[in-house]
Amino acid sequence: MSNEHALSILLHGPSKAGKSTLSFTGPFPLLVLDAEGSTKFITEQGFKSGNKVRKINWNPLTGPPPAHDGTWDACVVQVGNWQTIDLAYQHLCVSPHNFKSVTLDSVTEMQNKC
Repeated sequence: MSNEHALSILLHGPSKAGKSTLSFTGPFPLLVLDAEGSTKFITEQGFKSGNKVRKINWNPLTGPPPAHDGTWDACVVQVGNWQTIDLAYQHLCVSPHNFKSVTLDSVTEMQNKC
């Protein structure tokens, strides 16, 4: 029996309600597939925590996810096309990684772009 637990949450709300910020309260290290560009505005781990979030960028088109070495909290993938999403998913299925949370921000924007 596995010790791992999974929780899936789908958030819906008006623009600027804090959905993206809420995603930065999940367990770290965090992977964010960002189709909206919202990660550039998030600087803290959650709502006014005072804990700075350290980010790194990853392009799934160029290779597997970066190893979590303790120097970053969130890994951001800028999503502009379906291939990026698909390759990120493929890497997560076959490449070693330490992500504890994955955020798709936002599903609606990904549908519109891709």
